[in-house]
Amino acid sequence: MFNGREFLLKDVRFVPELKRNLISLSMFDSLGYCTRIEHGVCKILHVALITVKGSKMNGLYILDGSIVIGNASVASVVPHNNSELWHLRLGHVSERGLVELAKQGLLGKDKLDKLEFCEHYILGKQHRVKFGSGMHHSGRHFEYVHSDLWGPSKTLTHGGCSYFLSIIDDYSRRV
Repeated sequence: MFNGREFLLKDVRFVPELKRNLISLSMFDSLGYCTRIEHGVCKILHVALITVKGSKMNGLYILDGSIVIGNASVASVVPHNNSELWHLRLGHVSERGLVELAKQGLLGKDKLDKLEFCEHYILGKQHRVKFGSGMHHSGRHFEYVHSDLWGPSKTLTHGGCSYFLSIIDDYSRRV
């Protein structure tokens, strides 16, 4: 850092193609640090000690210090078998579909195992049940009405309202 001390960042996301290193102020806030920005200088303090300092250049705060390249520990959740990996890659394809793709040689030389139960696959196969048609025979105005309430809207009406209520008479089909 600016004072010669090293500051180790933990639980960060590394993007190799990114041209700049970005630091999240909310991360420092959750760790109990205080951020003070004034007169083009950003200071991140812990108790009364300035830990990180940066100057404003072209709308961004550039930290005073240099990057020390070290090693990174990366953790990743890897599926247990190749069948599960292909199942996830292909949008939760069925086991029968995987076998067919393997017969055609499209999965490379990977050996397929039995798939475990996949809740996403089952939920994705469900479809909605349609509502039945209602039979309403109104004999006079306002005997039966259909209504719908919509809102709140981010954009207010000229009168300052943010909800819309529609009421339709079943007999005349008028609003």
